[in-house]
Amino acid sequence: MKKRKRAEKVTVEIAGVKLYTAQSIADAFGVNIVTILRHIKKGALKTRLIGHKYFIPEKNLIDFLNTCQTIQLKKRN
Repeated sequence: MKKRKRAEKVTVEIAGVKLYTAQSIADAFGVNIVTILRHIKKGALKTRLIGHKYFIPEKNLIDFLNTCQTIQLKKRN
């Protein structure tokens, strides 16, 4: 079985705009990359395709954080 290649942690700045990869955002928030990809797929987190990679502009990340809701899990008895 082939090992899946881990996504790179990349933060790039172009013309004063910071761009983040899904992996760098997942690591920053301590969540699995699948969680970030799920938000991207449902359109809650907007991305830009540059070359063959998707990047999340800083403004889109801030907009996402301002609109997402906090969910608290209930403890199981």
